[in-house]
Amino acid sequence: MATAPPNPIRAGGLPECELRHLLDTLDEAFAAAPAEHPEACSCADDYPDWTPGGVS
Repeated sequence: MATAPPNPIRAGGLPECELRHLLDTLDEAFAAAPAEHPEACSCADDYPDWTPGGVS
């Protein structure tokens, strides 16, 4: 299995992935979507046989 390359540190000491979030104009809207549309989120009833960690 391949491992992810190290995340380069950029301006202000932030990792590049965090800087991308700060520059992404849709990031805030995407993050707010579950709160604005809870009916679109899954719930325990959607996955009755699923258990955390695969424990039955």
